[in-house]
Amino acid sequence: MDDEPIAGPSRMSLDAFKQVLVAAGSPAAPEAETMYAALNAAGVRAEILLAFFQHESQYGKLGICHDFDTRNPGNVRSPEQPGAATVIDTRGGPFARYPTWTAGTQDWAARLLGPKYAGSGLTTVRQVIPKYAPSSDNNQPESYIRAVLTSVARWTAGSQPAQSSAAKPAIVSNPSPNRGFNNGFTHRPEGVCWHITEGTNSLGWLCNPQAAASANYLIDRDGTIHELVPPTESAWANGRVQQPNTSNPLIARWQKEGCNFNQRTVSIEHEGFSSHNKGGSLTPAQIASTVQLTAWLCSQFDIAPDQDHILGHYEVDNIDRHFCPGFSAGEWEDWTERVAVLVRGAASPPAQSPAPAAVAADPKNAKLFDAFGKLPQYIVGDALFEATADLSGVTAGLPTDALCLVCEKSVLWTDGTLVDAFHRGQYEELLAQGKVVEQRKTRAFWGLAQPRETPRAGRRAHAK
Repeated sequence: MDDEPIAGPSRMSLDAFKQVLVAAGSPAAPEAETMYAALNAAGVRAEILLAFFQHESQYGKLGICHDFDTRNPGNVRSPEQPGAATVIDTRGGPFARYPTWTAGTQDWAARLLGPKYAGSGLTTVRQVIPKYAPSSDNNQPESYIRAVLTSVARWTAGSQPAQSSAAKPAIVSNPSPNRGFNNGFTHRPEGVCWHITEGTNSLGWLCNPQAAASANYLIDRDGTIHELVPPTESAWANGRVQQPNTSNPLIARWQKEGCNFNQRTVSIEHEGFSSHNKGGSLTPAQIASTVQLTAWLCSQFDIAPDQDHILGHYEVDNIDRHFCPGFSAGEWEDWTERVAVLVRGAASPPAQSPAPAAVAADPKNAKLFDAFGKLPQYIVGDALFEATADLSGVTAGLPTDALCLVCEKSVLWTDGTLVDAFHRGQYEELLAQGKVVEQRKTRAFWGLAQPRETPRAGRRAHAK
């Protein structure tokens, strides 16, 4: 949709408005009814305020709004109406703190209808945002406009905003001083950038002021996720832009705009060493944490879970960082598809009948049978046949006799205790190495093969 007016009757029902706040876990949810009533009384569309609220602080859950309990849906620095709020000092400068979310909503409506905006002829989303969140205050107005219009269109089309099935993973806070504040305006990243540390003891280094480097997140070899810089702030991760991958439309636009790529991405570092596109540089625990964290970030910031928006450091700097993170094409395809499945909240396969007694008696068969029903994100394409594979050469400690369910684009495996999956391309490599014994049949108890979306073919080729 090209644009939306700020004023007018709400096209979103009270129930839908409330449902968004409740589903998001917003601290403003208990005041949903009074906020909605205040907007309708003022003549400002409820879905417009909701979209601004989402963009500024994820409904009060992030940034200055959350950290200083400002109850300020619009994240404004001063009240429009005298006495409506107190002005407090924060790390990002002065901001208004309201007594209630409803008071903040009423004052925001007065601001948009007052002399600064409607009184100056600024009455639509496209007209308001460049003044409301100017680029001079370290914002990205075009990105902000797209986010607001997309949310409004979705809500007013009769469908609810997609709520990701990806839960927030366990995260350990280890703040790094190496960050760039954005003057308090929380901008929504447009992509997630994966990195490799190319070393060990990375946490201490990324939190050291002398390093002049950081990331939003670091994932240890055991899968522990450390938050070094909140995703609403800029980490010092991407460095110089050198021969960027402009075939990625996102990167091409960033380069054209001349923005700092750190302000457009959430960066995830992985402790370890690059495989230089051969695969196997991450542990299974790191892979699982990466998929879960990336899916959660995509859902939090409305980032499309595809290979244009989940990118590698080499796409920013293909001169000095052409090896970063160095994942293989099959790994990129597999992991981004797992992220997409979690973000989409893919439906589980139809309920299976109980496992036959012979299956239940075998730990591997029982484990694989259970996983097939409970882990749909690992089943990409139709389930085809079974196999036994030697995975010991993939990563140290993996079994030599894993029972596998081979699907069109993925392979689900177990040793009777652990369950994981890898890309079909890696399976074909193992097959060629003579490390697979195939049983070219599917057992009836797997259920009917379920057609599923397949990953986008092929990762963009590295320039080096």
